[in-house]
Amino acid sequence: MSRCTVGSTLPTRHGVPGHAFRRGGFSLIEVLIAVLVLAVGLLGLASVFPVVITQQRRASDVVLGQVASSAARDQITTNPDIAGELLSQDGYADADEPDADGDRVPNEQNDNDAAIVNNTGEPIFGQHHSYRVGSSTIAVDYNRRTGFSYLWEADWQWGSNNTDLDLGPHTVPVCNGSVNLNHYIQTGSMWYRDPGERALANVNSDAPDLPLTARLYPRPYTVPGAANDGPQFVWDFVPRRTPEESVQFAVFVRRIDTGIKVTAGMTLSELFTTRDTDGAPLRYPVARDKNTKVPTLDGRGPDNGGEYSVPVSAKAVPVPSADYPYSPEYRGDPRSPNPVPLNVLLDAVRIESGSVGNTEVSTAKPAEARYLAQVGQRFVDNFGVVRRVTEVLDPDRRGDGGSEIDVRVTPPYSLAQLDPGFDDFDTSAGEAQLELARAGKLRQIVFTPQTPVDVFVMEFNKP
Repeated sequence: MSRCTVGSTLPTRHGVPGHAFRRGGFSLIEVLIAVLVLAVGLLGLASVFPVVITQQRRASDVVLGQVASSAARDQITTNPDIAGELLSQDGYADADEPDADGDRVPNEQNDNDAAIVNNTGEPIFGQHHSYRVGSSTIAVDYNRRTGFSYLWEADWQWGSNNTDLDLGPHTVPVCNGSVNLNHYIQTGSMWYRDPGERALANVNSDAPDLPLTARLYPRPYTVPGAANDGPQFVWDFVPRRTPEESVQFAVFVRRIDTGIKVTAGMTLSELFTTRDTDGAPLRYPVARDKNTKVPTLDGRGPDNGGEYSVPVSAKAVPVPSADYPYSPEYRGDPRSPNPVPLNVLLDAVRIESGSVGNTEVSTAKPAEARYLAQVGQRFVDNFGVVRRVTEVLDPDRRGDGGSEIDVRVTPPYSLAQLDPGFDDFDTSAGEAQLELARAGKLRQIVFTPQTPVDVFVMEFNKP
């Protein structure tokens, strides 16, 4: 037996003299700190993934949206029943209509044709009688100079009963009440053809002029065997006639709702093309709640309280610079492009909807209009210009959910567009008409609550 004396060394595991063996390691506190640092890093990494996915989707939407826009342009351009039909609705009989004798004169009241006797003449598209200020001389001049009678027809009603040839061609409304708009909301398909032409062509009143399936891109069933078998975008348009008698379309291209769930055993195309007894699809490409009008983003069908989210219009007016005293326009900042104080902001719009906006000019509810209060949203105004929201100045001026919204936009307006100075109007006219005249030319915008991937305006002239 060996003895260990004081000062001697202890044997090691390998038989080599040395100090007493000590096993290395980390303390519990060190481990907890390391786990905490790792967790923070993983959380940061995880937060990046949704942003990357969103950016990738947006980039994909930009590219594919342009392709969908091209498809929409081609279809509108090559289909004579779209622009050609609305161009022909001028109150005069065409070659395939009653009272067509080739002289291009208004439909006579004394015509023996039963269709004329029954007061079913030709509608006038773009002469919405509700948009006019009045019949006085000042009102007629005001309508002509501001284009007030030629606003976007987001309610899909135009023309009026006219049996007095002194007032122009013998005309009728294009539809009874809001039938066209209701069909559009219920089915997603569009109706706009002249009722007289429909009758002559024996077209069923339930047959749409532009079905929903024709506006989907890619077309349904283009990827056989896949659950998401084609449609990714849908396009819509709102028409109007210009004072120059051309027809313009404001076209909106939207991605279909991302929250649509494909039912087991069905495909996305089947959800859009299978119709119920009322002609509505099982799912809408872009849906809104039937009661609140708020976008649902899940394509819910009529059985779940959904309806098609159609483009809507809202009243638009200039924003007084006094409401934002820090603005260069109000201060007359010598460093700004406008060193002289201005009474309106050139790069802003006040949007009014619901009971605040004129119901003929504005079809949007405040719940829909508030979706304009987001940077990147786009709309088309009554100048036919696409503008983009760059800043939200006030998302709810009245505190009622969005009946008045102030936003900055690009491109900016010119002073002539917002404050044209109607100094030569008859001063004896009613104060209300004069006040309306002073308000300028900005009148209306059209938009979709869902931010579109592309917006453009097309114009067609009579051949």
